[in-house]
Amino acid sequence: MTKVTDEVSVLLVEDDDGHADLVMWNLEKAGIQNPLYRVKNGQQALNFLLKQEEFMDAEIPSPDNLVMLLDINMPVMDGYEVIKFVRSHEGTRLLPIVMLTTAEDKREVTKCYELGCNLFMKKPIEHSELTSLIQQLGAILAPMRVPLAGGQS
Repeated sequence: MTKVTDEVSVLLVEDDDGHADLVMWNLEKAGIQNPLYRVKNGQQALNFLLKQEEFMDAEIPSPDNLVMLLDINMPVMDGYEVIKFVRSHEGTRLLPIVMLTTAEDKREVTKCYELGCNLFMKKPIEHSELTSLIQQLGAILAPMRVPLAGGQS
């Protein structure tokens, strides 16, 4: 089994319980053993990253040790708003963001990259295709390293 690193955790921001379960199960099947956290909307993601509200007293990793898998279309706060915040906030601006969404319009893809996502992956509707995509994502995450805060090496 592959470990990304002992420090890197995955934050899944996904409102659909079925999709979230498939993503988590397939990441595990792909060999990713690192801690995985899930929130259901963009506001919860920001609360998680900033250790606010329901996460104020939680034992959670620093944004310096996370990779975010983010959906676009969510209630409360969508993925675009999350990217804008993450990229504008000093404590989260280097957080790797993978858009994992059913959105497929070229304008949405372009907007995500312009706002600062690192990778855009379209979630297929077919279960077998989604399984394959998540396993491919696991292969991408396995060697991933997050940048150290302040650009240190």
